[in-house]
Amino acid sequence: MKFFKSLFVFSILIMILILISLPDYSMASEDYYPLKEGKTWTYQVSMTNRFGSISGLGKMIVTNFAQRELKGKKVTPQKSNLLGQTAFVFIVEDDKGICVFARQDSSSIEPEINDYSEYLIMKPVQVGTFWSGRTESILLEKEVSLLLKNTIESMDEIVTVPVGTFKNCLKISSRGSIKKDLGSFTGVANITIEDYAWYAPGVGIVKLIRKEKSNHLMVGSGQLSMQLESFKR
Repeated sequence: MKFFKSLFVFSILIMILILISLPDYSMASEDYYPLKEGKTWTYQVSMTNRFGSISGLGKMIVTNFAQRELKGKKVTPQKSNLLGQTAFVFIVEDDKGICVFARQDSSSIEPEINDYSEYLIMKPVQVGTFWSGRTESILLEKEVSLLLKNTIESMDEIVTVPVGTFKNCLKISSRGSIKKDLGSFTGVANITIEDYAWYAPGVGIVKLIRKEKSNHLMVGSGQLSMQLESFKR
């Protein structure tokens, strides 16, 4: 259950972007993060463990629901489902960009409001824009929380996934590292987390890769990938 809960926290990183047009530096953050009710995306999810073996986790389905009010904010609920496990994130668009305002998993009665700003896309949407975020590990043997630096690296990527090939994709990379003390007998582990996400105008996020690495056997490493299989406008 802990793995699925962490995976859904991670999955908010992949619910991003929409609108068909040539990319230019005046595009708004919502152009890359669809908030219209009824839009649905299906992703193929796979994982590589520290021994290099690949396992398919199945399909994750992401769906937008009608906008509602939550604690005085207009939010768009997004539902994700993987292997029968369901979670919601509640998205706000403000003058800074697209932000996760709250989240709710299957064990929560009410949405839990974030106690920090968690921006998925930051304005201006152009190459070189960067911002800080926080993430939790989902693939390591030891759970860690660390800060990420997110950067818009490109707006003209070409990406091929099961549903097709997309041009003029936005690429956001995220990277952070931390040292974790494992105790006097096992020493200190150097841990790095990297995310790479590609967003196609008019479609949304089409591909995402997460890499979690460490230099310690007790912590391990792994990679999670998600690729768009189908989408409903």
